[in-house]
Amino acid sequence: MALVDYRGFRLTAMSILPIGKDTLVYGSNDNGTTIQAKDPALNAKMRKVANILNIKPHFSGLSRAKSCLLYSASDIEGHKAHDGKHYLLDFSRTWPPETPKPGVKSAHLYRLLRPELVKTNRVPLCSDAFSGFIAAQPKVLEHNQEIREATSRLINEVIPNFSVKLSRRVVQETTQGQLEKFRLVEVVHSEGINIRYLGRLRAVCAHDNVKTLLFIHMAARVIKNCLRLRLREKMKELKVPLQEPCVRVVVDYLNLVFGESPASDAYWNSELKQGIHMKFEEGLSRKEAEAGYALKCILDLLSDERVDGKLMLFKNIRKMTGLHFSTRLLKDFEENRNAWLSRGEQPFDDTDLKEIGLRVKHMNIIAHAEGVFFKVKGNVNWDRDPVVSKRFYRKATKKFLEALDTDPNNSDTLCNMAEVSQRLIEGESRGLAHMKFAETDPAVQETQDFYLRAIRSNPNDATALFHFAQFLDKCNRPKEAQDYYLRSLEADPYNLDCLHEYGNFLAEYGDQDDAEKFYLRSMTQGPCANSEGCPRDESPTLNGLKRSGSSPSVGPKAHSSLMMLPGKSWSNPPRSDPNRTTFL
Repeated sequence: MALVDYRGFRLTAMSILPIGKDTLVYGSNDNGTTIQAKDPALNAKMRKVANILNIKPHFSGLSRAKSCLLYSASDIEGHKAHDGKHYLLDFSRTWPPETPKPGVKSAHLYRLLRPELVKTNRVPLCSDAFSGFIAAQPKVLEHNQEIREATSRLINEVIPNFSVKLSRRVVQETTQGQLEKFRLVEVVHSEGINIRYLGRLRAVCAHDNVKTLLFIHMAARVIKNCLRLRLREKMKELKVPLQEPCVRVVVDYLNLVFGESPASDAYWNSELKQGIHMKFEEGLSRKEAEAGYALKCILDLLSDERVDGKLMLFKNIRKMTGLHFSTRLLKDFEENRNAWLSRGEQPFDDTDLKEIGLRVKHMNIIAHAEGVFFKVKGNVNWDRDPVVSKRFYRKATKKFLEALDTDPNNSDTLCNMAEVSQRLIEGESRGLAHMKFAETDPAVQETQDFYLRAIRSNPNDATALFHFAQFLDKCNRPKEAQDYYLRSLEADPYNLDCLHEYGNFLAEYGDQDDAEKFYLRSMTQGPCANSEGCPRDESPTLNGLKRSGSSPSVGPKAHSSLMMLPGKSWSNPPRSDPNRTTFL
């Protein structure tokens, strides 16, 4: 399925499936009049998924006599199709709702909690809470109360606590000159906070730069909606999709937003102020909400003079709308920052807008798959054509970041993103045996952050642990690298690449005896539990090898992927932990 935004309209595109009314075996396709749960195999799969997502099993049905035990929202449809496969449809209410606000019609259908919040909740939550699907069920009050508690935790604990972390992060990004590259949406989502709560987040933040940054993102979303409305009205007026009139609508509106004119100031102080107030509760302070307050001036309040608030707003709008501008205009904006006064009332003209493109939003697994594709293409060209390889890695980066916008805690995406970032750091210097990473380099710090987020999301991800160990060695942090090598092998004792590279690591620093054992283990063809002499009920070990073995202390030797600076030796070599067994 994909969402296509085109000239103010949104289309939903989906594939045709081999299903019909006679194939429904789970859920309801008639608003709960009948509930199905008659396929044991699909029920088992749904129970497993619900456990992973922290979704609460519950009885659903308009009456107790016709109710069924479900592991999801009742209007998710499960089909056993004519081809014998299971298909699931209608995921719009996969996640539980927040506590409905009085006066907001049908809020339980679309104001849903983020998956990151649901997964960390102390108890599973019911996706059908506050709906008619469970109104006749005995535990309806319990289901609804648990949602109230989760919503309260979000508003009164998660958001205030995150505001402190966000302030520290923004200070760090500002100090490093990386504020414009800061991915606010991804960070907010990773904490389980919906974008609609940016206003609440801004209200509890004390740091001025954070307030300005949040204001820019709120304003961008309101402006996007206003632009889409104007395009829809023009399309309805024209009856045909002509390009030129729509270009005129976009250019005129952008000049109204960004131009230096009384009309622009009045628009910000009326329609945009009202739009932000309506869309983001508590988004404006009492002073900012006053009629006489010049709202547009907030864009100029960033403390870092290198950052252009209006340019940041423009980039956000451009990303959200799919508008394509001329290279000349984009170059001028980058080279002449904070020069909007000189651009006058009309900073844009018809020649600046090259195309009103369409914007396609897929499920995050599509962006992830495309990122993996480009990553593989980059790997293939790594040795023979570094320029082409770099281009593919940059495409992969774009796709992985797109996937992280909606699923910021996906360990696979984070690990892939970290690996691509590391390749981009290595660049054309990849063949130098003495190359090390400078930890003060923002790109190195960002790569480390991706690895750590992947490991926090899945502490037993052997691949992430292994690649992070190699990264730490490149950063000249051998003690930590050794720890992550061993953590990777504890998570997956049969990771042959890690076994071999850890052998290299030990040989690098003089522990030849243990290194040889790892080399031998890496050459086996599968778990030793399948070999004669290794009991199946014991974890495979390498003759009881422990981290208490001799500590590496000999100077470096060159090898394929774990290389030290020439003449480098450890004054304090990594010590093994006597209480930790390496599973080999």
